[in-house]
Amino acid sequence: MFDSIRSRITVAILVVAIGAILVTFAIAYFGGSVKSGSNAEDYKRIITYTPIYKTDRETTYNFSYARIQDISSDSPARLLNPFGKTMAAFPQVSTGSNNNPNDRMREDERTALVINADAFEQYILIRLPPELGGNVDSVSAFRAYSNLDPGSKCLLRYSSEFDGAVLLDPCHNDIFRVSDGYSCFGKIVSGNPVLTGYNAIPRLRLSVDDQGYLLAARPDGQPSGDGTVGEGRIMPAEEIKIFQNDPSCDFES
Repeated sequence: MFDSIRSRITVAILVVAIGAILVTFAIAYFGGSVKSGSNAEDYKRIITYTPIYKTDRETTYNFSYARIQDISSDSPARLLNPFGKTMAAFPQVSTGSNNNPNDRMREDERTALVINADAFEQYILIRLPPELGGNVDSVSAFRAYSNLDPGSKCLLRYSSEFDGAVLLDPCHNDIFRVSDGYSCFGKIVSGNPVLTGYNAIPRLRLSVDDQGYLLAARPDGQPSGDGTVGEGRIMPAEEIKIFQNDPSCDFES
């Protein structure tokens, strides 16, 4: 009798142990797959656009994937948020031999894509000037920011004509340094009640793939993270001091 009870207990323990192993395996396997897929969707190649002015006053747009070796230092390029609603209509990049995004859409489709894009989706990619590290062939030589001034909602303009490279708001004369997007002059610092302390423009975090093409990370939309387009980004004082030698701003401690 007791042998029979022991046998049943032993079998029950084995069943529970096997079940636990199977559940652990399933969680590890399927959880890892979802995480891997999610990570893949959180990075996209940056596609810049360049206006092409034709003789009949018509403007079209040329698209290109941003590759480190193809971009000169001290130069800007326009792009649309890779994770925005407009670029969701653009065919995804494949890993084949065709690296020309112009082949993925007709010329009129590309033009309509840019013209009809919301201003909140406009970003600017910058390869820094040599004095700020732009002569290094790595992702550290690049920055990407929202191209929309948080106060005026005007599109910013890149300029390196003065003491340093900056982004200028043509409407309110706000000035942002390109090294980190910090607002060194203008209404953004005190004009938005949501934000306190030092302020900056929203950013895209960048990385690079194994072919040298720049990738954008999905922005988190948080004021103290990548920032909120149309509102701004909060930078702590210690982060601002990293680029206090940037000649484009008179640094205030």
